[in-house]
Amino acid sequence: MVESMAQILIVDDEPDIVILVQRILQKEGHEVIGAESGTQALEILKNLKPDLILLDIMMARIDGWETLKLIREQEDLKSLPVAMLTAKMLMPEDAARQDITELLDYIQKPITKDSLTSKVSEILGVLENLSQKKLLLKQEIGSGDEISAYEIVSRAENLHRSMLKTFRGMFDVTGGEDSESLREAIQSQERAIEIFRAKRRAIEKGLEKTTDPDANI
Repeated sequence: MVESMAQILIVDDEPDIVILVQRILQKEGHEVIGAESGTQALEILKNLKPDLILLDIMMARIDGWETLKLIREQEDLKSLPVAMLTAKMLMPEDAARQDITELLDYIQKPITKDSLTSKVSEILGVLENLSQKKLLLKQEIGSGDEISAYEIVSRAENLHRSMLKTFRGMFDVTGGEDSESLREAIQSQERAIEIFRAKRRAIEKGLEKTTDPDANI
């Protein structure tokens, strides 16, 4: 995947949002495919494996969470990067959902041209860096389990960093008044980041040992 040119699937039941996102990201050089329902997205994914899926939550019939579940149930779609792009404000209970770890990021509307292009560029940069690290792991360690573990913890770390940034922004806006739940959410994200960062570094340390000619002397 090349960061400057990615294939992106935008899933939103508001046609105007689909068109807006397509126009913004196409101007950045990306190929953007639109789907106006979870069902349509699943049909598209039968023949398409995009570099990134931007998925709305509040959709009729099949919402974003159910669409995500159906995507992950298919073996060839389990590792596709999915980011929520939604008007639904991130709440502490959302961050505690077990299935939120299936996401790479959580992006809140409203969006602007600059905020969307910046966020998508950031996400694609994360994916490119992860792809390079996975290639090194494959070359030096060759363990499928190790590579899968690295991808899982790296994506989780990125997600929790994004949610932490969102919660801190919400806390600043409220001035900290009546925000005990936000304080707890911030602390929870900080703990999660530490856990996944430690796991990621442990795998990277193992990689360093395999590439160090003096490691076993």
